[in-house]
Amino acid sequence: MKKDLLTGKSGKIGLIIKALLLFAAVFAAVMLFALIMYIFAAGFKYSALFATLSAASGAFAAAFYLSGKNGSRGWLTGAAVGGIVFCVLTLISLMINRGGLTQNTLFRFVILMLSSVIGGILGVNRKSQHKYI
Repeated sequence: MKKDLLTGKSGKIGLIIKALLLFAAVFAAVMLFALIMYIFAAGFKYSALFATLSAASGAFAAAFYLSGKNGSRGWLTGAAVGGIVFCVLTLISLMINRGGLTQNTLFRFVILMLSSVIGGILGVNRKSQHKYI
């Protein structure tokens, strides 16, 4: 049985930093599409969607990595990653926009949580492919 990420044992800070860097890399790579749309002034109505999808793909990758290293409770690891990403992004958007919470915020929460929980579950199950024959 592997060590638990949630108990705070030593050596886990490095995994969390690596997951944070992985999230940032995937987030930046997918945000490139939103930047291209902004530069060419095409489809401003889709910019919120691309921002949400880029955050969701980054949360998926971070949850996949962390739960793969942990080896158990992928849904819990994914939910923790999704909750942290949602809180950080919501706080940043409230500081910049001050527009309050809208239906788009609920949509972003659902998308982030689903993608990170699915990433956590898949991260745990990727190594458990049993060969029966």
